[in-house]
Amino acid sequence: MAIRDTDTQAIREVTTDEKGFFVAENLPIGPYAVAVDHAGFKRSEQTGYVLDADGRVTADFQLQMGDASQTVEVVATAAAALNTVSGEISHVIDSEQVDNLALNGRAYAELLTLVPARW
Repeated sequence: MAIRDTDTQAIREVTTDEKGFFVAENLPIGPYAVAVDHAGFKRSEQTGYVLDADGRVTADFQLQMGDASQTVEVVATAAAALNTVSGEISHVIDSEQVDNLALNGRAYAELLTLVPARW
């Protein structure tokens, strides 16, 4: 809940209790607007409250149900490019794969075992 001095635009944030009651003390005299926000409800604002010296003001709100909204964020990950143009099967063997491969007797033909669906 926000209480805004309409002359100075100063805002005082106030939290309600479990029953929805609130108290804002030590506000300067002057005109005020009160706005209420809560998840699942529409924002409501009332203006025209004037606080006098040693005065008390009551602001009653009836909140209306708001629109339910949900946000889904999809983050793409790096994936292998899919060749949709030709039927050839190809694969690039990077230096890390070559370094980690135990080439028995320098048989470089064993590099072909790294390519999927080749045989």
